Amino acid sequence: MTNQGSKGNHVAPSKLKTTFTSREVIWREAQWGQMRVGYETYLTDFNDTALLKGLPNDQCQCPHWGYLLAGRMTVTYSDHQDVVEASEAYYM
Repeated sequence: MTNQGSKGNHVAPSKLKTTFTSREVIWREAQWGQMRVGYETYLTDFNDTALLKGLPNDQCQCPHWGYLLAGRMTVTYSDHQDVVEASEAYYM
């Protein structure tokens, strides 16, 4: 359950609906208007290349904003790679 008041939205990760699980990942999500809000837990290294197959350039076309709590995330663009480190906010 999420709080969707007229002055803002907030939710504890444990209250989000679990939409995908595997040995590598747990994705929890909510839809707030036109924005998908997610809390993703990666249990091991995860490569989403197979999930993106068939999209334009085999890459996600949606904007992503976030904050990386722990670990490291490598993002591959068509012309370069970028690394997001723990405690960094990001936009991609």
